[in-house]
Amino acid sequence: SSSAVAVEVTKDYRPPAPASAAMANSTQPTTISGEQLRQEYAKDKSHHLKSGKFTNPWPSFTNPPPSKFYLHLVVAELTKPAAVSVKEGKAPDVVSLDHQLIAKPKSALQMTWLGHASLLVQLDGATILCDPVLSQRCSPSQMMGPKRYTRAPCTVQELPHIDIVVLSHNHYDHLDWNTLKALVERHPEIKVFAPLGNRRILQSIGFKDITIADWWDEFSVPVNGTEIKLVCTPAQHMTGRGVLDRMATLWSSWVFQGASAKFFFSGDTA
Repeated sequence: SSSAVAVEVTKDYRPPAPASAAMANSTQPTTISGEQLRQEYAKDKSHHLKSGKFTNPWPSFTNPPPSKFYLHLVVAELTKPAAVSVKEGKAPDVVSLDHQLIAKPKSALQMTWLGHASLLVQLDGATILCDPVLSQRCSPSQMMGPKRYTRAPCTVQELPHIDIVVLSHNHYDHLDWNTLKALVERHPEIKVFAPLGNRRILQSIGFKDITIADWWDEFSVPVNGTEIKLVCTPAQHMTGRGVLDRMATLWSSWVFQGASAKFFFSGDTA
């Protein structure tokens, strides 16, 4: 099941409580299904804080002060290490979309990388767009802020029909207002899935069919005569689009499962 896949790729996640008292007291080997494990993991809300914000409930996570992040941005802007790589000819080649291959995938699972964490996933007849960012800048304004060193691989208009949009968190390089706005204008009824706390911004962009998820929530989505299962899975990261909303919304990874294939989208990690 998709839940079993999710367990395999998050081995450092804290083990859940036994599924029942009988299992806890049993001395015999116990078999537990992927769905049972998912349900047990879903009971753990240690990533929820009493303040309403969220945290990473693992010893591996350190929470640096915001000042360290902004200092990193200033240093990167002054030194421009990526610009040095571009001048040295190390920038990746940007190729155009293979529209013929996208129109007729050669297998049940096909993925097209659109740069950074933006993925076009074609799974058993469904087309899922993950963290689409096609703008020139990852910033509140297209007039200033971090800018692309290479062109976007395509425009929203060049994408195929999108059935589902999946978002991992709200950082500007993953939740791109302009790209999402263009998607909604093109597909007004498009489905979007995102972690907790993102409903308001998605409504303001124009989405109507919004599903907000906590870790280990599972959804069955009918698409083109088939059913795709989406599972919101843990990730170690953080969120924020301003100075005062740090960790106010949740972050996640995702598992997609079709009739014959599965896909894990890690989102962002740190």
